[in-house]
Amino acid sequence: MNSQLIADIFARVQRYFETGDAAGLLDDAVTVQSADLAAIVLEGNLADIEVIPLLLLVHLTRYQLLPHPANQYDLQKSLELVTLLDVSNRSELVAPEVRIALQHAMDDNVMDTAAALVKTGNDALGTYKLTGDVSELADAIEQYQLALDALPAGAPSRAPILSNLGNAFQVRFRRTGNLSDLEDAIHFGRVAVDTLPADHPSYATCLSNLGSVLQLRFLQAGQRSDLDDAIEAAVKAVKANTGSTNSRALHLSNLVNALRLRFERAGQLEDLNDAIRAARHAVEIASTSKARDHLDYQCNLSLVLFRRYEQTGMEADLDEAVDIIRKVATAVGPEHPNFASYKSNLGNMLRQRARRTQSPAELNEAVEACKLAVSTTSPEHPSLSARLFNLGAALRERFELGGDHADHTDAIESLRHAASVAAGVPVVRITAARAWGALAAEKGDDTSAAEALSAAVSILPSATWHGLDRVTREYHLSNAAGLAADAAASALNVGEVGRAVELLDQGRSVLWLSLLHIRTDLSDLARVTPTLAARLDEIRRVLDLASAAAYSVEADEASMSDLGPNAGRDRM
Repeated sequence: MNSQLIADIFARVQRYFETGDAAGLLDDAVTVQSADLAAIVLEGNLADIEVIPLLLLVHLTRYQLLPHPANQYDLQKSLELVTLLDVSNRSELVAPEVRIALQHAMDDNVMDTAAALVKTGNDALGTYKLTGDVSELADAIEQYQLALDALPAGAPSRAPILSNLGNAFQVRFRRTGNLSDLEDAIHFGRVAVDTLPADHPSYATCLSNLGSVLQLRFLQAGQRSDLDDAIEAAVKAVKANTGSTNSRALHLSNLVNALRLRFERAGQLEDLNDAIRAARHAVEIASTSKARDHLDYQCNLSLVLFRRYEQTGMEADLDEAVDIIRKVATAVGPEHPNFASYKSNLGNMLRQRARRTQSPAELNEAVEACKLAVSTTSPEHPSLSARLFNLGAALRERFELGGDHADHTDAIESLRHAASVAAGVPVVRITAARAWGALAAEKGDDTSAAEALSAAVSILPSATWHGLDRVTREYHLSNAAGLAADAAASALNVGEVGRAVELLDQGRSVLWLSLLHIRTDLSDLARVTPTLAARLDEIRRVLDLASAAAYSVEADEASMSDLGPNAGRDRM
């Protein structure tokens, strides 16, 4: 055995424990000396194994002194040395306090590894928000999943990571419209919330993320229970928030969206007033704390102000909404993930104001904003239908003001395209088809009008599919009242008697199927075993959604001002 080597290593350890001077232990030379000494033991006589505890002390101390991940080599060596002593039947050479310290080191290392992976995931998600690079989303999801894999199943620290993972899936769903991402987002969001006690610091954020993704599914399927759950989660998140002011702004913003959606479904002005108050508060917080998402908060404020203008006619609300969304839309370039959304909303609001002011300049700005929104949206994007609808409405408005028949023709084409986007929300597609039919009839093109209304009838089953609850199906059916009759009349107008009969039959079939697919109420089961009832409902929902077209409309575009039941007949 090399006594000089042992003496040198021992001196380094002794100097640290007596004086606190760690320079000798942190010197890379000591790892070389330790490796040389271990090799001598392994290659020579295991009678010299008593020196191993010294090497174990060196590596374990270095692990505690070095930051993560620079300390991983020393942790691995510590584990190898303990294993060597155990398999050599010399376990007594490992002091109990050393084993305890090593166990703590392993636990700390798992946490450090997970924390590093989460940070990498957060950085990737932040980069996506700045650049719009979808590959960054994939990286974020992978890092969060690796972080979860690094932690034991019951670790409380898993919940915030589960929520982050769900949020990343939600962001990717907004971008791509992939239905499986939406379901994954809801699954991980629910698990995160269910894992944490109500007084946990991350509880509010997990609730807020879950509420946000439930809003998305409500926009997709129109299921009222999703909206109710989203509002409940958002309200709880605001009340439970004990974190930073930035977090409070985010929770308030999610509550704003949920209240706006409920107003659009139920028409209660108080929901809208509450949403505006919450939106102003979120913007105020973001402006003082320089929150990264401050543009989104401003966009939300403009949307609820715009909704109140539509409800009350208060011109001050419309003017403020336009001023806000114009600043937001001009603050970012095409590379920003929300560029198209901002532009589409700007075009929609400018169109409404131009209707009042009769301003050709604002109508031109509205058309150009909508064109930019459409041109920067991929053909497969679920929100393309809504953006094309807004463009068609702006072109129609400009035709009425200026009389340029090219605008009328382009409006019909935009609406035709909006109706044909397979990934689009069915309600938007139906409204676009009815508006297309109305414009074609104005032009005297009866064939195109008949085609448009026939297309609307063919989309109707997607808006009333059996995965929805009865109330939601009836709501969608009431908005489509008279559609089949109008379509049949248009078909008769072009001499297609057989087609007219088919369309009436299709309309009746939708009603019959809606009745046939009324689902068994799970209320009784829920009272006996709520867990089983919830699981059955979730499985049923997943199976139903698998057969539905995947689409996603951003919260700002999901409730365009002209999506009422008569949008296709009256003004757009």
